[in-house]
Amino acid sequence: MGTTVKAPKPRDYGKETRDTLRSQIDLMPDLFAAESKFQPQYAQMEMDIANQITPQMLDLYQNQIDPALRQIQSRQRESDVSDIEQLGPRAMAALDKMDPQKAKLMKTMMTQAQEGVDAGGRLTGMEQRQYQQNVRGGQAARGMGMGPSSAAYEAAELQLGGERRRGQRQQNAYQALATRHATTADPFMAVLGRSSQNAMQSQSILGQAQGMGPGQLFNPESGYAGAIHGGNYQGELAARTATAANKSALWGAGISAVGSAVAPGFGKGGRWS
Repeated sequence: MGTTVKAPKPRDYGKETRDTLRSQIDLMPDLFAAESKFQPQYAQMEMDIANQITPQMLDLYQNQIDPALRQIQSRQRESDVSDIEQLGPRAMAALDKMDPQKAKLMKTMMTQAQEGVDAGGRLTGMEQRQYQQNVRGGQAARGMGMGPSSAAYEAAELQLGGERRRGQRQQNAYQALATRHATTADPFMAVLGRSSQNAMQSQSILGQAQGMGPGQLFNPESGYAGAIHGGNYQGELAARTATAANKSALWGAGISAVGSAVAPGFGKGGRWS
């Protein structure tokens, strides 16, 4: 009798794959017939249940769930606004103290931007003279003297210059706001832990479509097949291990019995006595 445990034969991936796929193909007609028979019945049953409970669900939502959600959301918004009113200025002041140089620079930029917006399309004296000189220089270059038409040209040029200056000042204000937004912490995030500008997220239907994707019908590497093959392998290995353990136990018991029978003889007439 030997106690050596022989390892199981190596698994044949190709054979296992072919057998599994062949089994699926052989059973597919029965599976298709069962699906064709019972799936429409299940679908109709679910539709009947939906028709029965939908009015109750709508009534529950409109009369109980929706009012409760509105109250919760209203209380949450009131709490958020209260926290921002009380803690927002403190949070912004604390952030400004962390970097006073940046806070001073941003204040100067915002002040200049506000002054430009307040000025609107008004031109400075230098800007007015520049537009007037442009018109008069153009008239002189064309050999035209100064007359009523020149005054009209100057007025039109000054008006256009004012509109361009207004646009420049507004653009400067937008840039200052963008810079302030990019370099200043969001008070909602600092106080509430969430941004004041939550982007809308569109719901994707990819997850719903994945269940209907091709390539799911025949799969010889399915988890079920793998579990069967792995279980067979482990079962064979466990059986052989147990057999080896049993043989070792028998050998140990036999040796122990022989030792017990021989030991008394050595004690009386043997050389050990």
